[in-house]
Amino acid sequence: MPDALIPLDMGFAEFAAKLIAEVFEAIANSTTDQEERYADLVKAASLTPDEYASRIITADQTTAELARLFPTRQAGQPHAIFTGAPYKPAGRNRAEQPPVNAALGVTLEAGDFVEKAKGTLTLTSTGVAKIARAASLSLAEAALTSLQRLVARGVQRVIVDSGRVNAKLAFSVVRTDDEPARSGFHLVSQLKPLGSLPGISLPKALSNVRLVVRQPEQATVTGEVEITFKTIA
Repeated sequence: MPDALIPLDMGFAEFAAKLIAEVFEAIANSTTDQEERYADLVKAASLTPDEYASRIITADQTTAELARLFPTRQAGQPHAIFTGAPYKPAGRNRAEQPPVNAALGVTLEAGDFVEKAKGTLTLTSTGVAKIARAASLSLAEAALTSLQRLVARGVQRVIVDSGRVNAKLAFSVVRTDDEPARSGFHLVSQLKPLGSLPGISLPKALSNVRLVVRQPEQATVTGEVEITFKTIA
C-alpha cells in the first residue's frame, strides 16, 4: 500500500495561498493598468493638433485618409496625391483638381506644383508634403475632439465589487483496523474516548481502529474564482 499524504503534504495550503495571492495581484494590476491608461488619455487630450499629429497619427493613417479623400485609378498609387500627379488649380468656371482646398482647406502656392508641359501642371514633393500634413492635422483634430469629450464626460472604470475564491482538494478517508499506525501516515492517530455527557453513552474507542488519508491515484486539486464587477465614472 502506498504511503498516504495528508493535505499539508500534498501542498494544498500552498496552492490555496498562491491562488488567493494571484487573484489579488491580477485585480491590483488591472486597477493600476486602468489608471495608467486614463492618465494617458488625459495627457493625449491636452496635446495640440500639431503635437497629436506628430506623435500619434501614423503614416498609414495619413495614407488611408488621403485615399479616402482623393481616390485614384492610377496603378501603383494608393491615392491621387503623389509627386508628379496631375494638378489643376481652381479657375474661372473650373474647380480645383484634386479638390485639395475643399477637402482640407489647403491652398497650394508656387513651388507646390510645377508646369511639366505647356498647360500641364503636376504636384511637387513640397506640395505632396503640405497636403499630407493637412490630412494628418485633420485626423488629429477629429481624434482630439473625441478624446476631450470623453475626458470631460468621465471615463468608465471597471472595479471588483465582490467575489469568492474556492480551493478544493479531492482525497479519500479510509477506515482500517488491520494496519499499525505510522509516523506521518495517519490524519488521526487514534480515536480516543470523549468522555460521558449527561444522558449520552459513548462507545469505547478500539485501539486498532485508525483514520488514514490515502492519496488517490491522481490527486485532484482545483481552484475556482468567481468575481463580480461594476463600473464607476
